[in-house]
Formats: sequence, C-alpha cells, structure tokens
Amino acid sequence: MKRFYLYFLLLFSISLHANEQCDLIASIYGAEAGFNYQTMVVKDGSRAYFYSAPDKNCRLATFIISGDQVEVFREIGEIKGVEYLYIRYRDINNQFVTGWVQAQFFQSLKSKITTSKKCANIKEQQIGISFPVKNNHYQIIGNKKANFYSAPDDSCIVDDVFVIPGDQVSGQEDAEGTFILVNYYTSTGEIVRGWIKKERLWQLNHGDSYRNDINPSSLDLAIRVVSLWMNVEYSCHFYEGINDNNRFRLLVREDHQSSHCRGGGGDPATTPVVAFFDIDKITGEVDFDGLNNEL
Repeated sequence: MKRFYLYFLLLFSISLHANEQCDLIASIYGAEAGFNYQTMVVKDGSRAYFYSAPDKNCRLATFIISGDQVEVFREIGEIKGVEYLYIRYRDINNQFVTGWVQAQFFQSLKSKITTSKKCANIKEQQIGISFPVKNNHYQIIGNKKANFYSAPDDSCIVDDVFVIPGDQVSGQEDAEGTFILVNYYTSTGEIVRGWIKKERLWQLNHGDSYRNDINPSSLDLAIRVVSLWMNVEYSCHFYEGINDNNRFRLLVREDHQSSHCRGGGGDPATTPVVAFFDIDKITGEVDFDGLNNEL
C-alpha cells in the first residue's frame, strides 16, 4: 500500500509540475502570439490534438479529425521546430472548443467572401476590442435573402453569398452604424464569416456556448478572451502578459519594431506601456480601468 501511495504522490507531483510549466508557456504566448484570422481544415488522414499551451508536453486528450473546419485566430512561428495555431472548433453539439494545435495538420480554405482593396481597408479600420453580447444568436428576418458584405459598408455587398429568412447566425462583432459581423455555420460544418445589416437580424435569447472541461489550465478562459476578441492585428500595439494568482494582466505597448509602425527597428523591451487590461481567470471578465491610467 505504501508503494502505491508513494507512486500516486509521484505521479501527482509530476502532473502538477507539468501543469505549472504549461501555464507559464500559455502566459507568454497568450500575450505574444500574432493575430491572423482565417478558416482552415484538418488535412486528409490527420488527427489534430489540442494543447493547453504551444508545447509538445502540453497535449490534451481532445482531438479533431480529417475534414473538420476551424477558425484560426492566432499563430506562432516555430517553437522547437513546430508551428502552432490558436483555433475555435464547433462540435456536433454546437459547442465551441478553443485551444492551441500544431499547424502542420491543417490547410487553408478560401473564403467565400471576396473583397476589394477598398473594402479590405474599411474592414481593417473596424478591427479593435469589441465583445459580442451574451445572447449573440440572431435569426434572419424579412421576406427576401440577406446578403453578406465583406466590410461594414453598402459598397461591399457580396452578391452571390447570402442567407435566407429563418436562418440563424452568430454575432461576432458590432460596428457603429448598421452592420454586425456574423458567422453562419452550414449543415456540413462550413464557416461563412461576413457582415450583415442589423435591420435583417432578430436577436434570440441564447448565444454561443464554450466547453470549459477540456483544458485544465487556469489561463484557459483568459487566453480565449484575448485571442477571440482583443485583436491588435492592424494597430501599432502589442501585448505583454503578466500571470497573477487570480488575473491575467496584459500590458499594451507601442509597436516600434513593425515596418508600418514608426518605421520599425525598435527594441520591444524599451517601448512604452500605454495601457493595461486585467482579465479574471475564473469569470473571463475584463477590467478596463487601466485603459486611460498610467502605470
């Protein structure tokens, strides 16, 4: 019995240490990973495991298989020879699973929403911190098809991509004015993402649901909030993460190293902190008190 007890303690100690290491890695890359939204699919004959952090020692039991389509929100270059993506996958129960995966098992999908350079510029200007409402499911109303738009502007209509009255969509980002960014999930698992006019949407009393039983990391919810809704892809800022007991703090620094930001070539370690956010690791709530305060 003593041997079994000691063996159990040893396994528990190893597991606890591994979780702490994965939390540390998740904290670093949860702040540093680049933002780049796209849709991808698991390659033929592949099985892609989820990871609690971008490291081979942080693999979880959950996986997706060949043909499954996912949304990619963030990406990391090679870590020990492996590239990682932060993804969202909608399962057969219409619940979402989020986490890191190895990029080698995925290939890109062409978006059904085509866009012009003008509309791409309009869309970039809309990128920012915008959280969807809790009840973010909408039903298409009216008596005719509702077209998608590649950007929140009347000139960016996509004539051959639309939904019909009765279809349901998931709101992702609200824009000032007359549009909402939505996802439409087809019966075959395809993901169509674009803007639809608010006048064609009727808000329902339910919203997206996420699995919280997949990833044991204490940072799981905080990293999800950062990755899905705190995009800094088109702004001259980047994040630095500080992992505390109950919160994950993001320092917002000016980007002086990218070519389109002050000419590039700056040292990220010396760039000024212009704001900070605190994310509650248990509730996912974001405290914006540091947005206009100096540290």
